[in-house]
Amino acid sequence: LGQYENIYPARLLMDVEVIPALVAEARAVGQGREGPSELPYPKERQDLLRLSISDPFGAVKLVVGKKNYTLVTVGALLAGFAIGLICVAALISYGKEIFAI
Repeated sequence: LGQYENIYPARLLMDVEVIPALVAEARAVGQGREGPSELPYPKERQDLLRLSISDPFGAVKLVVGKKNYTLVTVGALLAGFAIGLICVAALISYGKEIFAI
């Protein structure tokens, strides 16, 4: 590798806005060397890292959507309950072998 050891991949963060043609024509970008027109700052933009630390359930809802959030939550609870039952059953059967006199 030599000279490329300290090179890291670049990250590009961007927002894409899909708008109707009439709105696009009304807010046309600059011509030639003019800068682009200012777009309004997105109102519902979320910082996912901050949200996942302060509100992990809200972050899951943001990623999977409001409709799928209930399904994911119920599925995770059922899976956790099933894993818990399996662990308890294993501990009970293993405990009988340890404490058998």
